[in-house]
Amino acid sequence: MALVYPNDDNVTWRFPCGQEHGMIWPFDVPLRVSQTTTQKIQEFYSSLLELCEVDPTQTPMAPDVDLVNAERKAVVDFGILRLTGFNTLEAKLKSTWQSYREKFGWMLRDQAAIWKFIRYMEQEDQKDWSGVGSMVVEERVGLLDNYATDIKTEYTWNLRQFFWSFLKSTAVAPDILDVVWNPAYEALKAHTSDFQSWAEVTEKLMNSIVFSRTALGSSMGFFPGINIPEKWSSSWKCFSVAREGGIYHDGEVFGSECYWNWSEFERCLDLRDTLLAQVLPEELRPRENHEMQAHMSFRVWGLNLDQRERVSIV
Repeated sequence: MALVYPNDDNVTWRFPCGQEHGMIWPFDVPLRVSQTTTQKIQEFYSSLLELCEVDPTQTPMAPDVDLVNAERKAVVDFGILRLTGFNTLEAKLKSTWQSYREKFGWMLRDQAAIWKFIRYMEQEDQKDWSGVGSMVVEERVGLLDNYATDIKTEYTWNLRQFFWSFLKSTAVAPDILDVVWNPAYEALKAHTSDFQSWAEVTEKLMNSIVFSRTALGSSMGFFPGINIPEKWSSSWKCFSVAREGGIYHDGEVFGSECYWNWSEFERCLDLRDTLLAQVLPEELRPRENHEMQAHMSFRVWGLNLDQRERVSIV
């Protein structure tokens, strides 16, 4: 297709994923979307806020930002992400993560066993307790078509960090830590490879969350989980610094900033799953709405539709 600017040379563009069929060419697109489209955008935006349990009056937005344009940008960004099939990618990772949780989560209820295993990993330095992997992103052509930035496929996993994340703010007496026989601890050692796989899926989910943050940008800063990857890293760092610096000792209750909350993480995944399952109403889908199609296309191309009074797409 060609995008025609007044007084400019024609430029050939790739048509964004999910918008290439069922259109009648050429068609003209006005600068401002219609009142009907604007209303549908506002309704859908409000529904996303409600699902996120966000007070519309508390959404972070600069005072000079035009609310109508901000809502349109958010819905357009969300619509583009939904066209890629990204939701099925994250849903599959979540399902895999939960299957590990169901099979092996019970082994991580014993705090003394976790502490013993952390110590064991530190004593067995010759073993690979961390590493780098690469996630396969299959049949997600839309991610390549709609974004200049690819989803990060490489990840780093760390079993020490993974086992740390299951520690709770509960003191464990030193004599319990030093008990020679602990069946839960033996179970952890027997299933080390399974825990490694679980840790790797966790890092893949973190990659997924980072990509969604990039894709949605500042327009949807309220989207659940946006800050989780940073919290995952910073909490582990706080724990490591506090422990290595002798501020706290094994088995003691560390500061709250040194712990990870898996229940919060799982609630976040559930909420993301619900949100990513939402689809644009028929009136806003690019195949039925030329205005939305144009705005989505311009967003994909990195162009600003507001700089033109009218464009003709042929």
